[in-house]
Amino acid sequence: GARRAATAGFSTAVTTSRMRRARRPRGPAKGANAEGEIAIDFLDAVRGGEVRVQVAGRGALRVKIPPGADTGTRIRLAGQGDEGVLGGPRGDLFLTLRVRPHPFFTRSGSDLSLDLPVTLPELVLGASIEVPTPDGPVTMRIPAGSANGRSLRLRGKGVAKLGAAAERGDLYVRLVAELPDPADPRLEAILKELEPLYEGRDVRARLKKGTP
Repeated sequence: GARRAATAGFSTAVTTSRMRRARRPRGPAKGANAEGEIAIDFLDAVRGGEVRVQVAGRGALRVKIPPGADTGTRIRLAGQGDEGVLGGPRGDLFLTLRVRPHPFFTRSGSDLSLDLPVTLPELVLGASIEVPTPDGPVTMRIPAGSANGRSLRLRGKGVAKLGAAAERGDLYVRLVAELPDPADPRLEAILKELEPLYEGRDVRARLKKGTP
């Protein structure tokens, strides 16, 4: 994955706590561990990557994000905790991830969802359109006669499974009809031509079932 500059929202106030000991160690001992939180981009969590963070007292550190990480994932940076006692090794730094939301992708486990705006002709007549994925745009075929709200699946275009990057979820694309501009003077005439298509059909019939 691509390297990114220091992430906004990173908590530089990394808290550390010394391990309690009944007595002072007679020899070298490992330093206390430290904990902190970093905010990362959605796609870095999905695909994996590397980010640079500023840690108080330790400067800039490079953190490798494993593919499939999510909010709450903990990453261990060995030797980046408190100094050891009497020349012992440093403790470790544990970072908890917080994933920023994406403008149009949403995540559920290893699957992603996307609301894709489409035109009425694309729904009715079918079309091949470009769809964004975490790996870049791909071409998807909309079958003719698709209903508004229909969901199409792109296999393997979801999130890598944490610890098994070769396994990926799917991307579910929901078709959302984008209506023409109501201010367009041509629209009224077109809609009057469509009115006969609704004759004898109650589009709200399902709302009347089970109601008084």
